[in-house]
Amino acid sequence: MAERYLPTFEEVLLKVFWPKNLLRRQLWRLQDLRDGGGFGFAVELFLLSLKQLLSTSPSHEFYSQLYTITLTAITSDWRKYKHSLGTQKLLLDAIVSHHGFLRGFNYPEYIADQLWELLGDILEGQTGPHISSAVQQVTDHQAEGHKYGPKVEAIISRLRASCSQEPNNPTA
Repeated sequence: MAERYLPTFEEVLLKVFWPKNLLRRQLWRLQDLRDGGGFGFAVELFLLSLKQLLSTSPSHEFYSQLYTITLTAITSDWRKYKHSLGTQKLLLDAIVSHHGFLRGFNYPEYIADQLWELLGDILEGQTGPHISSAVQQVTDHQAEGHKYGPKVEAIISRLRASCSQEPNNPTA
């Protein structure tokens, strides 16, 4: 007798909430294109392209300098787009969220560190529920036993300090 397949809770949640998350990200991309010049979208495209290259290339260490220089060139004018809410949300989703690029693929540490530094720079001095929510996601991920490197820990500490200074934050 054939066994009946029962989806996991996570699979059910993905099917139920995926369209909502997809539409939300599309809205952020439009906001990013309008207010942020497509900065966040360019970072997403870089991450998608790099994932493809790293998945097919036998030796990605050989090209590490090229990848780093490319990401630096893409993100060099981040100050212009720091205040774009769509850009902030796209980057938070890509770097921090449970279904983001960094959690879904094992990017080299030098790329992950550079992305976290970018995120810290863009969010420094910014406040909002999207940032508080992202800090909570990171905290939850750490509680599950995940360890971040020292550079990332410093950036997370900066973001926590920024969130604790929010006027609407009840824990401050």
